[in-house]
Amino acid sequence: MDKAATPPGIHWKNAADRGLRDEDEARLIGLRDLAGEVPIVLFSQVEYPDGGFRFHFIGGSVLPIFGVTAEQIYADGMVMLTRIHADDRPAFQQAYLRAKTALEPMSLDVRVLGASGEARWVRDYCKPVRQDDGSLLWTGYAVDIHEQVLARQAVEATERRIRDITESLPGVVFEIHHFPDGTRRTEFLTEGSQSVYGVAREEAMRDANAILSRVHPEDLENMRNDYLGNPESRTASVTDFRFHRPDGEWRWLRTNAARRQGEGGVVRSIGLTVDVTESKHIEQALAQAKNAAEAAERRIRDITESLPGVVYETQYHPKEGSRTVYVTDGAQDLYGISSSEVLRDNTALTRLIPLEDRARLLKEFQRSFTQSGPMSSDFRILKPDGELRWVRTHSSRREMEGGSMRWIGHSVDVTEEKRVERELAQAKLAAESASRAKSEFLANMSHEIRTPMNAILSFAYLGLRADPPPKLREYLARIESSAKTLLDLINDVLDLSKVEAGKLELERAPFALSQVLDNIESVVGLRAQEKGLVFQIELDPAVPKALVGDALRLGQILLNLGGNAVKFTHEGAVLITVGLAPDAAAAGGSVRLEFCVRDTGIGLTSEQAGKLFQAFMQADSSTSREFGGTGLGLSICKRLVEMMGGDIRVESEPGVGSTFRFTASFALADGKVEVRAARTDGVDLHGLSVLVTDDHDVNRQVVRELLDSVGVSTTLAASGQEAIEITRTQRFDAIFMDMRMPGMDGLEATRRIREQEGRGHRTPIIALTANVMAPDRERCLTAGMDDFVGKPIAVDELFSTLARWTGREEDEEASTATRAVWSVAPRAANVAGTDPETSGAPLPEFDFETARKRFGTRPELYDHLANDFLAGEDLIGRLRAEVAAGRLQAAGIAAHTLKGFAAQVGALRVARQASRIEAALDAGNTASIDVGALERALIAARAALRQRQQTATVARVSADLDRVPALAAELLRRLEADDDSAWDAFEDLQAVLPDGERKANAAVGKLIANLDYAQALALWRQMHLADGA
Repeated sequence: MDKAATPPGIHWKNAADRGLRDEDEARLIGLRDLAGEVPIVLFSQVEYPDGGFRFHFIGGSVLPIFGVTAEQIYADGMVMLTRIHADDRPAFQQAYLRAKTALEPMSLDVRVLGASGEARWVRDYCKPVRQDDGSLLWTGYAVDIHEQVLARQAVEATERRIRDITESLPGVVFEIHHFPDGTRRTEFLTEGSQSVYGVAREEAMRDANAILSRVHPEDLENMRNDYLGNPESRTASVTDFRFHRPDGEWRWLRTNAARRQGEGGVVRSIGLTVDVTESKHIEQALAQAKNAAEAAERRIRDITESLPGVVYETQYHPKEGSRTVYVTDGAQDLYGISSSEVLRDNTALTRLIPLEDRARLLKEFQRSFTQSGPMSSDFRILKPDGELRWVRTHSSRREMEGGSMRWIGHSVDVTEEKRVERELAQAKLAAESASRAKSEFLANMSHEIRTPMNAILSFAYLGLRADPPPKLREYLARIESSAKTLLDLINDVLDLSKVEAGKLELERAPFALSQVLDNIESVVGLRAQEKGLVFQIELDPAVPKALVGDALRLGQILLNLGGNAVKFTHEGAVLITVGLAPDAAAAGGSVRLEFCVRDTGIGLTSEQAGKLFQAFMQADSSTSREFGGTGLGLSICKRLVEMMGGDIRVESEPGVGSTFRFTASFALADGKVEVRAARTDGVDLHGLSVLVTDDHDVNRQVVRELLDSVGVSTTLAASGQEAIEITRTQRFDAIFMDMRMPGMDGLEATRRIREQEGRGHRTPIIALTANVMAPDRERCLTAGMDDFVGKPIAVDELFSTLARWTGREEDEEASTATRAVWSVAPRAANVAGTDPETSGAPLPEFDFETARKRFGTRPELYDHLANDFLAGEDLIGRLRAEVAAGRLQAAGIAAHTLKGFAAQVGALRVARQASRIEAALDAGNTASIDVGALERALIAARAALRQRQQTATVARVSADLDRVPALAAELLRRLEADDDSAWDAFEDLQAVLPDGERKANAAVGKLIANLDYAQALALWRQMHLADGA
């Protein structure tokens, strides 16, 4: 072997070494030649401690796989790395570093840019071995697996197996020498022997028969022939054989081997063996799948032949046009011609289709051709026997190679279906015509009836205004009531007829939802109050205030549902809630709301609920008899809800109550909706949004009622933490904050809110507290509050403070003067103008006048608060319990709550005692706490309040009695004059008399009601005038 034959990268130190390496060199040349015959690259390289490396050997399909020659790689080993796809280099480098660190084999699939420039998948396997001089010897191979990867992508079911195979089987490279005497010796074997054969490399090297002895006897002869074939042939042989591993498992292996003639008649077999067991299994599975597919095809053919009608396949080729390539035997029954005739003559079927249908069918075919969609059409066919039948065809388009297409479809006889369709269409037209006629009749009738009904109502109203006699008044009142009921029915019928006739249109106009709810509260709330029911409306603060839609129809729905709830509820409550629907929120200029009407009424069974929304239907016939109604209301509600893009449903349980829910969609108004503003002393606060934070529900209710009376929208929070959570998602014009609350007090809540705001928008925070001393005001300022309103609350102060901090002041000069109070003097609103913390002056039990003045034009709010004070929660018991348990902070909060409550209602002595206890608890001085004194003051205050209420009642009765003589004289005058207004005078007199007197006069009232004025006069004189005058 001369120097030129030595593979590049191999250098001998001297001739002796060269002689020793001739055999190795020959082996390398053989491997290089063998690798050149298969899509694989074998390589060996050394990596030196200084980081440099050099290829000792590289052979095989170097240029096809890596796109460079072996000489280029010998010259610059880094050129192989540059051929790896950029996206795969990081993974390759990581795998290389792991293998280098652990001295373990590396196997990795990467994309490599080959000679054609195409990125192909290559499996790179190499193993590092540490040399004595510290260098690393890397040996391995790179095999082209591109087709396997593509196959794995195409067949997902087999992809996983192929990946497992290619990643787990690095293979084994070998060289075996066959001697003339029939013996053999393994000259070279890689470490893959263990993974492929299950035999250690050392054992296989020691005993050449260790491998061949495990080959299946039926495959052994082929193995020998391949190993010992023509040594002059440069073509590698490929042999698949079964191998019995030491663990008992039979595996399929594949050997790629080349033969070379050596010296002395020795034949050298050099090759690569890999495990192809899974590939064999796949081949078997594919064969089975092919057999199954052929069986399935036979079954499908049998099925299509048995289907009614015709199954067909029509193909289109750019050069040949369209033709039918498959049609079942049903063609004879459907078309009247045989399937063979259809296949033979492409126009045989077309000639049977009438021209007008043929044009439509061709148009549908062209549409499917250009738009890549299915084809479906109904057409007539004139069978050869003269019978005209309707056929329906439907086919799916599939693309073929070369621009060809095919349609696979099914045609059936639909003659009978067409006949039924014609009859149904005629029936539908007749029904629609009848429905329109009915709706038009109802609409016309309703309008015609409304005209005289309006006259009846108008004259009944005028008659009642003319002071008629009692009997006539009763008749007129019943006429008016019955006419209103009838008018409601007519309106329902008219609405239903409009809906069914498609003439009812919803208005699209801006409106304030609060106004709609106010109207509902005014009407339904009054009905509930008359029946002694609790009625409440709750509006989620997240609901937008200004909407666009039909406010009138929305109110009609709520009024109907709310009215029904009150009607069918004898005791308990009716609750209406409005919030965002669970499946939608304000977005994209619209919002979807959910309305809920709950009651504790008679309830419904599931059967009754099922027919509830049908026109003219009620729960049962007894419902109509007992409660009245036509059963149209809920049907109209359902139609209106659907027109608003929502749905309505009911949940009910007999004897427990019902819950009606409906959703509706509205657009969002661009700006604020104009609402008539409520003014108080020249200050316009309408439209403001305020958060009220107080742990005591009575305090919250008082502030809310006051603010609601002037059009302020209020949101309530019962704790400092709740206020923080609310302000994270909502923005307010101002916040009223109680200073002292359980858990987080108002000062800490204010600090947290200011932290949330940062340097952006600053919401005015106004302290709402009974603590009005200078240190308390300083604490408010330090915490970040802007102002405060003292408890008890004065209405004028509440409104003026809110106006000042929201820019709603009427007079700037007055505003400046008021604003100065903050830093000049304590509020004049504390208890009776004195400081209960320091003053020792005696205090009255109650300061009624001052307390009532705080409520301005709403004295009924004070009466409500006074009643709560008389029947309020046991704050004394709570205070005792907290002190006994050592919970001083909680006890201080209880004392603080009682102090503010008492001061608000005017119980000055109670407020003073509670203030002393609060101060002692704040200082931790429990020894000076006198809960007994506080309790005695509370008992006395409540007694004084009851006495005051009784005195007021007596005064009112006394005032009424003072009017009795004049009212009695007026009654006598009208009786003597036979005046028909005598009944009104009698009612006025009865209204101011005590119960006993009213009952005694019942007989007189009966005579007056019967228009027997002379007898009434005589009886009155007999009862009340002793002298008969």
